[in-house]
Amino acid sequence: MIKTHKMQKVFIHSYGLTLFRSYGLLALLLFFTTGLFAQTNPSFYYQWGLKNDGTFPYYATENIDINAVEAWKVTKGSPEIRIAILDELIQTDHPDLTDNILHELVYDACPGGVESYRGTAWAGIIAAKDIGIVGVAPNCKIVPIRINDLYPISECNKGFQWTEDIILANAIRYAWETAKADIIVLPWGGDYPDGWYYINEVDTELLNAVTLGRGGRGCVIVAAAGQWNKYMRPGYVDWPARLPYVMGVGAMAPDGGPELKSEFGGNFLDVVAPGYLIWTTKNNNAYGWKPDMIPGGASCSTEAACSFVSGIAALMLSVNPCLTQEEVRNIIALSCRKVVYEKYPVYYTFFPSHKYGSWNNRMGYGLPDSYKALVFSLSMPETFDVPGKLKSISNPLTLSIKNDWNYYDTFPDFPPYQVENGTYNVKRHEVTATVQFKNNYPLPPLVQGIANGFSDNTLQNDGRCFMEVVNVMETDATVRTYVYEVINPGHIKWIPTHPDSVRFHIAVMRDNLHNELFLQNEVEPTTKNYTAITTIAAGKNVTSEKPIGDYVIESGGSVGLQAGESITLADGFHAQAGSFFKTHIEPFFICDHKAPAPVKSGENELQYVISDYTVEKTGVDKVVRDYMKIYPNPSAGEVTIEYNLSLSELVEITLHDNSGKLVYKLRNRTPHEAGVYKITFSGVELPNGFYLCTLKTETGQKTEKLIIAK
Repeated sequence: MIKTHKMQKVFIHSYGLTLFRSYGLLALLLFFTTGLFAQTNPSFYYQWGLKNDGTFPYYATENIDINAVEAWKVTKGSPEIRIAILDELIQTDHPDLTDNILHELVYDACPGGVESYRGTAWAGIIAAKDIGIVGVAPNCKIVPIRINDLYPISECNKGFQWTEDIILANAIRYAWETAKADIIVLPWGGDYPDGWYYINEVDTELLNAVTLGRGGRGCVIVAAAGQWNKYMRPGYVDWPARLPYVMGVGAMAPDGGPELKSEFGGNFLDVVAPGYLIWTTKNNNAYGWKPDMIPGGASCSTEAACSFVSGIAALMLSVNPCLTQEEVRNIIALSCRKVVYEKYPVYYTFFPSHKYGSWNNRMGYGLPDSYKALVFSLSMPETFDVPGKLKSISNPLTLSIKNDWNYYDTFPDFPPYQVENGTYNVKRHEVTATVQFKNNYPLPPLVQGIANGFSDNTLQNDGRCFMEVVNVMETDATVRTYVYEVINPGHIKWIPTHPDSVRFHIAVMRDNLHNELFLQNEVEPTTKNYTAITTIAAGKNVTSEKPIGDYVIESGGSVGLQAGESITLADGFHAQAGSFFKTHIEPFFICDHKAPAPVKSGENELQYVISDYTVEKTGVDKVVRDYMKIYPNPSAGEVTIEYNLSLSELVEITLHDNSGKLVYKLRNRTPHEAGVYKITFSGVELPNGFYLCTLKTETGQKTEKLIIAK
């Protein structure tokens, strides 16, 4: 048996096998649980939003869910993550909620109001403990903040259907500033006659939350898109879900269709999530359908939908608390499945203002996949918005556009051209783009995206926007789409646009990430790449979940393995002559704290004091126990910290300014092996001055002064 560990370099030559482990390290991991999360509650069958096997009795389609069971193999959440729910009361002593309620932080912004416990339902969806139901993030904590007091007239609403603005603003400020919430859930909304945005003290406080909350990383704000009923007209996504820094969530039914009363207009919807017949916690220690939801009745709830997405955000921050609020929203968008509903055709297409894949006015980016969101959280996807380049032009062809394609019915921001259905004499122009990756990918990554061109199908082109991935390497990828030049044109010259106007929205991310991976009783004849958060084992008897049998890489096959902790090659692992095999063991550092840097003149984006870092093991351990040095010092930007460990220990590195304020912290999740290490920080945006850098181990600590002089 061969087992490779962190910080080792291994070469093995046997039967054509070449095994190489590089020194490269990235910061990805935090805490993980192993094994399948067992559902012990008796009502899990009704929780189709978590796991939909198609047997839910009301219009269910298999796999229309957020893929929670797979996500729970990675994490059930961290008790360090706080979700503030701003709505009516929550029953804080409900048996499925009480252990996850931060009782000392319960805040009532509407004292003396009517006792309505609507918030209990949302708390259960997010963080129920698996007694009667299970929440999306059952180990995370809830901060109940009571704001909505719609009826009857009280000091909170002054006779209106809205809580007073100042009360809402105070509640939001309490959530991010006092309760230190990571996520703020707004399961309500409304329309204002004054325009798209209702700029007042509430919006100001929401903006403070996304810029100042979480130490400058920003609180993730999730809001209900709204639903219309006999009192409200169907229309645009509600405020505050329509705000650009808020994730607006619409409702989806268990058969994959958009819930018909879920608001979607105005080009504001971000995603959809389960929001029809949701079984959850209720007042008086009870369980049942979301309040007012009755099978066959009025059962749409975008409030429930936004609670599901809030739970996904909590899982993401549990594994990577360094994500900014914008990164969380973008990753959720990138994780989405493009659910297609046969009874009500939904087409996802290219939109200039939506840069994280194909989008639809009624479904947003689609249905979030919580497992994929965790994978992407561990290695932040790269995104590109790039122009195309003309590569080739075909001979004259006949292009047939399908008659049933309603291209512009609900897409107000699409470029101002229109293609009529029919047949055209054309020349097909192939347009490509190549992107160079910023990150280092030991294995070829997953590449996905959309472009504002069509496919190469000329016989019956459905007119949908199309992007094809042509080639993916560890360092770059090439994509393509097609546009059509009309021969002897009338009012249409190009379908759908001119080659110079082609844009590609591309996302690059790690693929096939498992918590643990066991390769057994398999033959690999071609190219395969596998990634695991913790360990990979390959051999004939490394797991009881598969039949016993050798793992064989055939001649001509190529297999890459990447794991966070170890890779084991056990008895029964065979790489035949002429095969290629590569391993890579990655991260043990995590970022625990990043303070915001001052915004430079002309910039409107929040910058961080240190944008990135790399870790390298450089040699054997030194004799000096407390060896540490920093260079260059003074520094004008990049900084390297070199230190020695003579024992295997946990390590924490902190950086404080001269007032004692913590501005950066790194800590590892597993002990470093003995040796000399270099950590190089890049993108350092610190004001001039001196800072104290402290290296803390299990047996001691050492502090050195760092001077920044630009």
